Amino acid sequence: MITNNVIQRTYFISVNNDTGSSFTMEHEDKQYLITAKHVLESLECNNGDSIQIKIFRDEEWFVLYCNVYFHDDPEIDIAVLQTEQVQFPRFPVIFGPNNLILGGDIFFLGFPYGMFTADDGSINQKFPIPFVKKGVLSAMTFKYNITTLYLDAHNNSGFSGGPIVTISSNREMNVVGVNVSYIKHDNVVNVEEQDEDGYLYQKQLEYFENSGIMEAQSIHHVTQIISQNNL
Repeated sequence: MITNNVIQRTYFISVNNDTGSSFTMEHEDKQYLITAKHVLESLECNNGDSIQIKIFRDEEWFVLYCNVYFHDDPEIDIAVLQTEQVQFPRFPVIFGPNNLILGGDIFFLGFPYGMFTADDGSINQKFPIPFVKKGVLSAMTFKYNITTLYLDAHNNSGFSGGPIVTISSNREMNVVGVNVSYIKHDNVVNVEEQDEDGYLYQKQLEYFENSGIMEAQSIHHVTQIISQNNL
């Protein structure tokens, strides 16, 4: 069961009317907002730029001014946001690749398709409550200095940037990664259409399916970004 320690760290954000997920993390007593880099792609920002995103609370969007930082390796799909505008609540959570067991349960939180549970203030200070989904840790790869976690789970648009969580035997919450993607399975279907003269012809339509293989990148890449940028 995911506790409020993680739920109340997970935030619904908007970037140029596209929405995604994010979460707070502390490192050496400094607080950061973490999301997936591709959530910010419409801003066309560079490392260290000052940007504006929006965060949802009490049925309204509020502008949040941040500085954004990326990894030296462009294949790391993680963004670290630093803001002095607001200090988010800090709840006890362990950040690190802890309790990773192949075949073990693993959880992810976020706002699929912009959906959430509204809060009247009694649970999450009027911030929306994220969806919580569960999968199985199927594999881990260490390729080109990138640590990727593969989950047997049905990921959805909008979860990008949300936290990946394991639970230890003594019920401690461990944030182990950042939700970045899922593998798409491409398909082609043949259909028959009619032209202006009434003749039938064959046409191929391409579509993709969610393979059920979800990708996350390790939380240790976040600390690398913080270190590389001397934050």
